[in-house]
Formats: sequence, structure tokens, C-alpha cells
Amino acid sequence: MKQNEYIDDHILAAFVDGELDAETCESIVNTMDHDIEVRDRIYNLRRAKDLMKLGYATATPISKTQNNIHVSFWKKYAMTIAASVTALTIGLGTGAFGYYLGQNNQPSIIAGTTANQQDPDKILLHMSNSNKKHFSATLDYVENFLYEHNSKNGQIAVVANAGGLDFVRAGISPFENRIKKIINKHDNIYFIACANSIRILKNKGIQPTLINNVRVEKPAMDHIIDYVQKGWTYKKVKSLVKT
Repeated sequence: MKQNEYIDDHILAAFVDGELDAETCESIVNTMDHDIEVRDRIYNLRRAKDLMKLGYATATPISKTQNNIHVSFWKKYAMTIAASVTALTIGLGTGAFGYYLGQNNQPSIIAGTTANQQDPDKILLHMSNSNKKHFSATLDYVENFLYEHNSKNGQIAVVANAGGLDFVRAGISPFENRIKKIINKHDNIYFIACANSIRILKNKGIQPTLINNVRVEKPAMDHIIDYVQKGWTYKKVKSLVKT
């Protein structure tokens, strides 16, 4: 995907749903770094998807004889949607990755959590490419953080997706032994692999094996949103690389 090339809405929707290959995902993430319009479009698609999920999650079968319950349900549903839209309008600001990440590699306001509420002792690192310099810078940062923080006063997580998945793949990562030592020595470090990135590789006939104790639970975007909502400080790995 060429820089400044218009990205079709169908492609962005597939990106939000985690249906694109790793190379295309990484290209879109890179575009989001400098293209406000693309960030906003992705943000709006993600919010629309979440509001749809909200509607289906709260819906329950209602019999014809329960009209009063039916009315009550739809009032409650409408209020829930209204509250979500209000939070979107007041609190979230313009988009970015996940809802998303601000123009300065910091989270925009997410679900009522503002930047000045981020905990400096809870760090979330996001690895989305296979650059070895980024891998090395990430581990340097992790080791320095763990040297200064024990499990009682600090936690750090590394979420890897797209090309960054190579960082936590057994037999692929150039820092496999170093990662194993960190995991075995510390209980306040979490390495997390994106479930969508793994699925994409499997669809290509590749069966990725992860380094022991690397977690796989859900898509990287969902992890990032969850952590930031809980007050973790987001850092994009490329911001750690010294130029």
C-alpha cells in the first residue's frame, strides 16, 4: 500500500475486524501515524461495531404477552446507546488506534480516562513490526523498567501484532533466550501475542509456535483498549529507538 493512497472503506472495515494479512495491517497502522482522516475513519468504524455489539449483548427474547417488559427493555437500550454516544462526543476526542492513540504516541481520551490519569508505573508497549532495532530497544526498556520496579510497584506488558509477532515466536525471535530469562525472573512482565495475527498466519498454512508463557487471548487492539482504559501508559515501540 503506497503512502497517501486512498484506503477504501471496505479495507478499513476488514482491518477493524482483523481480517487483513499482517503486511496490510502494518501498512494501515503506519498510515494512521500521519493521516488524521484515516484515524478518524477507523475510529468511527470501531465505534459503530462496538455499538452494534452492545445492542446484541443486551437484547433478550421477549414473548408477545410481555409488552410492558418489551417497552422497558427498549427504553433501557436507548438510554445505553445514548450514554455511549454522549461519552463518545464528550470524552474520546479524535480517533487513533483503538480509540485510539493520539498524535504524539500517547492515548487519546479513552472511555473517560484522560492522559493525566495514566499510571507511569504501568507501561504498555506496542510492537507492530519486525524491526530488530525495535526488538532490542523494547527489551532494553523492559529490563531497565524491571530493574527499577518490583511486582508491588510496577507492571509492564508488551503486545505484539502483525510483523511484531516475530518478536515472541519460538525459533524465529532473535531474542528468544533473553525473553525467556526475563519471563522466568520476573512476575510483573507480560508478553502478549495478537490472536488475529496468529489466525492470519494459520490461514496461510503457517503454524506459529510462541515462546513459553507468551499469552494469547484476543486481538491486539482489544488488549490495548483494555489496558489503557485501566490506566496503563501506552508507548509505541518505535518511540523507544534512539535515532
